[in-house]
Amino acid sequence: MYRAGTGNTGKTKKIVFHRPASRHLNIPPPLLGIERVTETTLLGIDITSTLSASVYVNRLLMQYQRMYLLSQLKSQGMNVQALQTLFTGLIMSKITYALPSFAGQHTGDDRNRIGAISRKAQRRGV
Repeated sequence: MYRAGTGNTGKTKKIVFHRPASRHLNIPPPLLGIERVTETTLLGIDITSTLSASVYVNRLLMQYQRMYLLSQLKSQGMNVQALQTLFTGLIMSKITYALPSFAGQHTGDDRNRIGAISRKAQRRGV
């Protein structure tokens, strides 16, 4: 169980971690005045009650504005080395920040979608 908040029950949230397909799921009843959630964001990492990485990967895939920015900078003649540095700082740092915390929780689909970001950057010449 994870509790976020500082003693103020109006701001406190409760998340109960469990296995995705558990047959013996005995979740206790919610506490009065404390909201129960199935996913939350903590330090920029999306955490679900099943510790799935899919929510975080979905948010990573919303990097279109940054990719567009990089393609615009390339079209204006920015140096390839500078573009690679920006790509690493803007996009790859987001990917590598939280993925180790989901070690072993990635599905094949998650890995393919993360790889798609790099392939898309290569196609755009970043």
